[in-house]
Amino acid sequence: MSTVVDRKVKEDAIGLLKSHSIAGFFINIITSAFLAFGFEKNIDQDAKVTWWLVMVSIIICRAICFFLGQHFFAKNSKYDLYVFSVGAVATALMWSFYPLYFYQNASDLELTSTMVVIAGFAGGSAIILAANKVLATFYVLVLLLPYSILLTLSDEASHQSLGFLGLFFALFVFIKAIKFADFTIDVISTKHQNALLLSSMEQKIQERTEALITLSNIDSLTNLLNRKAFLEQFNELIHNQPETLSFAVLFVDLDGFKGINDTLSHEIGDQVLMMAAARIKNFNSESQLVCRWGGDEFIVVLPHKSGSQTSAFARDLIEKISEPYFDHNYRVTIGATIGISIYPEHSQRKEELIQHADMAMYQQKRQGKGRVGYFTETLRIQLQREFNLRDQLITAIEKEELRLVYQPIVNAKTGKPDAFEALLRWNSAFGPIAPDQFIPIAEQYGQIKSIGLWVLEQACQQAKTFQLISPNLTMCVNVSVAQFQDEDFIEQISAIFQKHDFDPSSLNIEITESFFASDKQGLMQKIKALQEMGVQISIDDFGTGYSSLSSMQDMGVDIVKIDKSFVDSIQGSGLSIITAVLLIAKELNYQVVAEGIETEEQANVLRDLNVTYLQGYYFSRPIESEQALEYLEAL
Repeated sequence: MSTVVDRKVKEDAIGLLKSHSIAGFFINIITSAFLAFGFEKNIDQDAKVTWWLVMVSIIICRAICFFLGQHFFAKNSKYDLYVFSVGAVATALMWSFYPLYFYQNASDLELTSTMVVIAGFAGGSAIILAANKVLATFYVLVLLLPYSILLTLSDEASHQSLGFLGLFFALFVFIKAIKFADFTIDVISTKHQNALLLSSMEQKIQERTEALITLSNIDSLTNLLNRKAFLEQFNELIHNQPETLSFAVLFVDLDGFKGINDTLSHEIGDQVLMMAAARIKNFNSESQLVCRWGGDEFIVVLPHKSGSQTSAFARDLIEKISEPYFDHNYRVTIGATIGISIYPEHSQRKEELIQHADMAMYQQKRQGKGRVGYFTETLRIQLQREFNLRDQLITAIEKEELRLVYQPIVNAKTGKPDAFEALLRWNSAFGPIAPDQFIPIAEQYGQIKSIGLWVLEQACQQAKTFQLISPNLTMCVNVSVAQFQDEDFIEQISAIFQKHDFDPSSLNIEITESFFASDKQGLMQKIKALQEMGVQISIDDFGTGYSSLSSMQDMGVDIVKIDKSFVDSIQGSGLSIITAVLLIAKELNYQVVAEGIETEEQANVLRDLNVTYLQGYYFSRPIESEQALEYLEAL
């Protein structure tokens, strides 16, 4: 390194150290006051005040020297470095002294708070003092090591844990301080080396500068704009956009990408992500901006001439992304779902345009992946209502807003109920909410597990009351896939049986055919565990989902419920399907429930077909527990 560059590097390093001085003075005074006066007064209070006054005196002296240096000495001179270093060392020693001196009489809260404060100062010093490696590393060690060692020597386990955390953090920050210091000096050195060559290598210097700027604006994995640079350029685009022109914001989310990371490796996932990004960038010749928003999400901005053109572009982009990805070790396929918002139709603010496109993508992904969806005001209202319901559901059990109603399932031969199906109802702060509205929300946001467990317990309790009148009565309860995926689900149900002395054979768990699209092997293990307890298993809405005869046979279900849609069309094609289901059930030794019966004619046809059980409004609507008891007593 030349003498000129060496001198410039030292000057810039001193300048960086001084650049945070004023803010540092205030932070030190305020934080030291918090420690001195922020806790309950004890016998050390006078000493704390004295410590704080000394700290303030040091800060005032540093401030005076700082301003004197600004006016009477050469800028960034050796005087500045000397004064700054002496002040920094004195401040560090004062911070280190505080916990060592006041340790004996400090509460656990004060000890922990003190560790947080000095850890924060140590972490900040690794960056703020990065222009001087010796000063940065000294500051970190002096602040953290003495106090952490003192805590590890304590007889209190909690103090020891805090001490070891401090030691670990000290090592971590010490290493980071060295790296930050090396990096900072290297950056400053590079800057002045470039400046020195400016007269003879102006073009190369320009290219290097542009490269540095590009690195700060480019996502390192995909070479697309990163979020920060995208937002800056997006903001410029909006402000420079003529009022007569329009553009579209496409929020692109990859479908099936998580599975690549989980089943292959993150390394292959990164390679696929890079190839997908390259396809998006190369495909997007007309757009102003292409950005990796985060993870497997991308944003594309392009001129909007018409809805049909933008939609066609988005569909073609999905098709391009969905083409197989080849490497010498693998061949994988992913897809994409795209949400679109339009400027200025949907908003003139970048944040809202991105949020609206994200909303459209999210909604489209729920309805069907691999397609394109546009933002609408109706969608915004719908999602806002959904979020409100989600927040209300969190406290629905606590506020006793949830309740169960019961619909009888009658024996086709006797006409008397052999079971009740427990159905969930919610009277929210917004009024009654239909199950088909709030149950998907509970499943989407992970609330169905706690709600489902509450339903199971309430249903078992109520079944015991019903059995006082009808001893052989069974209670049927719908259980979602999310509940079965809970590792503790079997233990939780077993605990309910034990708590309420409930006979497992009196419980019938109803699952939908969507179970067969999930982790079938793991779910079937739990189903078999329930059956070993004595719990019966039913497939609800049979014929409308994903099930196969082989899956049903492997599972060994007890009951199949024929969906209402087939009962409604019993005078047409529904009759053939019901007949086929009955034949299969007979061969596999399943019982059959026909649900959704609303007329006497439907009931008679189903009886003639030898359906085992009947359920529907024709026999009874879902009723409250008190009405269900009266219903049983009247038989």
